[in-house]
Amino acid sequence: MAPVAKALDSAQDEAVAAYYAGFPAPAVAAAAGAPSPGKLLAERGRWSDGLPACSQCHGPDGVGVGAAFPPLAGLPAAYVAAQLQAWQQGHRAPCPLGLMAAVAKKMSKADIEDVAAYFASIGRASTPEAGK
Repeated sequence: MAPVAKALDSAQDEAVAAYYAGFPAPAVAAAAGAPSPGKLLAERGRWSDGLPACSQCHGPDGVGVGAAFPPLAGLPAAYVAAQLQAWQQGHRAPCPLGLMAAVAKKMSKADIEDVAAYFASIGRASTPEAGK
């Protein structure tokens, strides 16, 4: 595009600008609303508190990644919350590398409820990795 634009004189520049200015502005899609706190934690984490995103290990939308990082999508909220609380309180054996206990200890009660509700709401993933 640059060679074409450089070849235009000032009158042609103005004519092209007027031509494109005559088009109506494109409609902007309305924002779907802010993502839920659970979705934000699941997808982005909260690095200011050293809290990684669930998706970093469990895959996008909680689909799971092999046997070490099981799927979270579609699990009942009460189950996810109970497991996080058990890790938080030291009542569940640490997973490989002790990752989940460390993560759970950084989560508030609201964080746990929000993440559990999010994964329950998105339904079971249908990928080859899910269920491994």
